[in-house]
Formats: sequence, structure tokens, C-alpha cells
Amino acid sequence: MVSFGTPEGTGGSDAIFLATVKTSNGQSEQTRHVVLRICAGHRLIYDADFGLQFEVQQALAERNVPPVAAILAVEYSKEWFGRPFVVMEQVKGYVPPDRPPYTFESWLRDESPETQKAIWWNSVEAIAQLHQVDWKTSSFDCLTAGRTAVGLKPAMQWLRALLDEAPENRFRRTADGLWRLLSAEQPEILGDDVISWGDSRLANVLVNGTQVAALLDFEDVSLNQPEADLGSWLQQDIAFSQGLGLSRLAGFPSHTDTIERFTEMTGRKLGNMAWWMSFSRLRRYAMRAVTVGVAGRPGVVAVARNPSDMTT
Repeated sequence: MVSFGTPEGTGGSDAIFLATVKTSNGQSEQTRHVVLRICAGHRLIYDADFGLQFEVQQALAERNVPPVAAILAVEYSKEWFGRPFVVMEQVKGYVPPDRPPYTFESWLRDESPETQKAIWWNSVEAIAQLHQVDWKTSSFDCLTAGRTAVGLKPAMQWLRALLDEAPENRFRRTADGLWRLLSAEQPEILGDDVISWGDSRLANVLVNGTQVAALLDFEDVSLNQPEADLGSWLQQDIAFSQGLGLSRLAGFPSHTDTIERFTEMTGRKLGNMAWWMSFSRLRRYAMRAVTVGVAGRPGVVAVARNPSDMTT
């Protein structure tokens, strides 16, 4: 081990460390920069499967579109750290922070509007590239192996189960209201499901210059409509600006332009984006409702049910 440290400004569900290590085969030494991610004792995202996200990530890494970090090893044994962990390649770049929010104080806020605009569009293009990956090949069998919600209807049922187990708190009350509202008028499904990133937001994009070096954090990966990721992306943009009483970054394109460009990138007609942005809010409020008082308590699992058990 040559160096060891922690990233700043992002993350919340797993412990993440950056390390530089030396390896030897007996004849020569090699220096590698890696990321160590140790599974939390509780799960903050649905019934997140620690291994599933890395199976999907490695399958994507083998295609290199969209860019993601290569997985070097996944260890399920608790022998080393008392929890499962993964080691992946460390990709060079910078992440727009969410603590404090990039709209308040960050390297991205200090960049020119032209650079901000380029980062926005390149990130949206990476999401579109993810949605164009053919998940029906054997490399992605894990996505339909009963370990994650498949499609919108099971996801809504899953959220209902999540809320039914949540203690009474202000997050649950807000989420209950959103769930009733969205359930009453679900959007038309306009095409096949795609690989849905899940936690689609700028703080999960690693940037090198203006290019996307890697999409990060596939903890909430599933199959869903493309509007789910775009809705999350746009809703988080609102949350990090209007939601905090701050201005959007000057170079960021409008939501209308983003929806139009995304449609061109994917070649797909999009449904009611206002509904899908509210769906993103519902998911985040539901998770907060369940995890109030849970974070930091090892061994606590937010939800025990498997969404594949839900009827379609």
C-alpha cells in the first residue's frame, strides 16, 4: 500500500476509499490506483443488491459505452472488513459535489458557462448511451434474475411496500401523497424498458475536462423507461438550485432543450416528463422515510421484500 484516502463531497450509502497499491508477480512490480468500496451495514436504496450493481457495471465496462470504472474484484466474505467489498479501477477526473452542493460552492460553479454547458450535454449523452445498450444479451441476465424491479408497475408496488414499512414521519407523509397522486394517473408506456441508472444526477458523473470519464454508482440499477433517468436528472437539477434557494449554473441548458436533445439522442418519444420528475421525488422521499434513524446502524436492512415477488 503506497497511499490511502477518502474522496470528498459525495457518497452516503457505502464507505469509499481511494488507494494506490503496488503489486508484484515475482519478477516485476506494478503500481495501480484503485477504489475500495465497502458495503454499508444497512441499505439505503430499495433492497439494493451489493453484487448486482457491479455485475452490471462490469458488463458495461467491457463495452466502454457509456464509460464506467472497470471492476477488479468483488468479495462477499466478511473476513477482511466485516462486510462485503469491491475493488475497481480509479478513473481520473472530478465529481461535482453534493456536500456542499455544486451550485453553492464548487469547481464546476467556478467554470465558464461554456464548460458547464459542455459537461451537461456530455453527461446527458452518456445517459442516452446507457439506454441504448442491449440488455437482452446474456451479460445482463442479472437484471432479470428476480433481484430488482422490472418496469414501472412493479417499481410503484415496491415503493408502496417500502412506505407501508416506514415509520410515521414527514418524509412518509409527503411520499404517501405523491404515491396516491402518481398512482391515480400513471403515464403511457411508449416503448421497451432500458437499463435505468437509477441515481441519475450530476454528482454521480466523473468529469475529465468537459468529457464524461465515468458514470458512478449503479446501486439503484434496474430496468425501467428512459424517462425515469431523465426525470431524476432534471429533478435533481431543481433540487440543487430552486430547492436550496440557489440559481442554476449559468451554462446549464433549459429543461425543454434537454428533453428535446435527449429525444434526438435516443430516437424515442418521451412521455409525461412532469410525472417522471415527480416519480423521482417519490423515490427519494420514500427512501428518506424508511431510513430516518437507520443510517449508521449496522445490520439494519431498510426493506426485506424482493420486488420480483410483486405481481405485474
